[in-house]
Amino acid sequence: MIASRRFAGATCLVAAPASAHLAMAFGYAQLAVEALALLQLAGLFFLFTAWSGSTQAPFERWVRTRLWMLPAILLWLAVAQAPPRLVLLLDAALFHAVIQASLLLLFARSMRPDHEPLATEMARRIHGSLRPDIVAYTWCVTLAWCLFFAAELCLSVGLLGAGLTGWLPIRWWWVVVPDSCLPATIVIFVVEYIIRRWLITDFEHVGFRVAISVFRSRAGVS
Repeated sequence: MIASRRFAGATCLVAAPASAHLAMAFGYAQLAVEALALLQLAGLFFLFTAWSGSTQAPFERWVRTRLWMLPAILLWLAVAQAPPRLVLLLDAALFHAVIQASLLLLFARSMRPDHEPLATEMARRIHGSLRPDIVAYTWCVTLAWCLFFAAELCLSVGLLGAGLTGWLPIRWWWVVVPDSCLPATIVIFVVEYIIRRWLITDFEHVGFRVAISVFRSRAGVS
């Protein structure tokens, strides 16, 4: 039941921007905003009920409370008769910001004093006790991910601000931010794996699938 609710929620969230852009393409601007808001509300409702039925990690609680702001802001903008293209832009920018800020918070909080860096904790879950050089390396990996998510967030905010104030064409945000996030993340994964194999010798390295599985378990994402 929980898995089906999560699937339904994810489906609604994926369908929301797709349906909105389709409606915009056919000239139904107001329908695009309404479809976006309603599908996001439905998706977040399914995810909320799924999360309520399971043990929530702090990461889940933080993301859930911030994601609820998106459809609320959309509905307010729709009532205020904001231009539909502006509504779609702000929705995409807010969604991106919430995800990047959530991941930045997850990694950055683990680097506080008396806490174990997230990459170190994940490595310890997989391998047990760790050598000093591996502890130092995983600390650097955690810091690198913090810098990456911070850079993604700053890039999005900078391009959005420049576009809204007329310094740059607003289409630059659409071209750079949504299309660069996933490829950049994959590149970071691959580069880190290559560096790890080069620097850390005499060690049983794991693949991407194991690392992602451990991360999902640590973050409380099923």
